[in-house]
Amino acid sequence: MDRVEYLTRTYLKAYKIAFEETRNPQLAVQAATGVLLVLKTDNVEPNPMTMLFSAMMQQNQKKDQKKKGEKNDDGQGKTEEV
Repeated sequence: MDRVEYLTRTYLKAYKIAFEETRNPQLAVQAATGVLLVLKTDNVEPNPMTMLFSAMMQQNQKKDQKKKGEKNDDGQGKTEEV
């Protein structure tokens, strides 16, 4: 089995598992892409897709943290100061 076929089958399996768990096709694509990026880390050169995926994940984490901070325990909609 050549490298392209191996990566294609791996992507499809990862997508199938992620979709079965989440029932969210967009999240399944992200998870399967992440699996491929991990497998492709044998390259020494920076991969533009790796950098893009990493930036997307960081942006999503920032959005999630911001949403969590919008409401405090009393539901007033104010952010808690640390």
